[in-house]
Amino acid sequence: MEAIRAVRNVRTEEKVEAKRWIPATFVAGDRAGMYAAKASAIRQLARIDPLTIVETLSEPPPGCDRAHPRRGAPRSTCRAKGSSTSKRRKHASARRRAKAEDEVARVRARLANEQFLAKAPEAVVAKERDKLAAAEARLAKIAERLAAFS
Repeated sequence: MEAIRAVRNVRTEEKVEAKRWIPATFVAGDRAGMYAAKASAIRQLARIDPLTIVETLSEPPPGCDRAHPRRGAPRSTCRAKGSSTSKRRKHASARRRAKAEDEVARVRARLANEQFLAKAPEAVVAKERDKLAAAEARLAKIAERLAAFS
């Protein structure tokens, strides 16, 4: 069955041990009844506990950080928080946050320098202010992404 294959593929991508039971949510649309009828077999063969089958989903369920669309299978299965990919993304976001914080501090220091402001042309100062705004926006976006991992 395509649902079991989809879950096993996600397990492989996320490097989740085959023996480990994982939670999953299937967004099955009009096929929800069919999946519900086969829920016990899906649960056992794909090692899913708990298995939630819904027609539509407005946001990822608790314990998930992302949905995996699968062609021919239920629209999404859940990536468990704490998977190796989630950990890598969290560390990468933390590195990006550190770089963005450094850039914000560097540009703020330059704009706080009275000599720079007095000697630099207005276009250069405006460009530095734009850099600061962009770096602060990037930092806010990264912080939001990191908050999703918690």
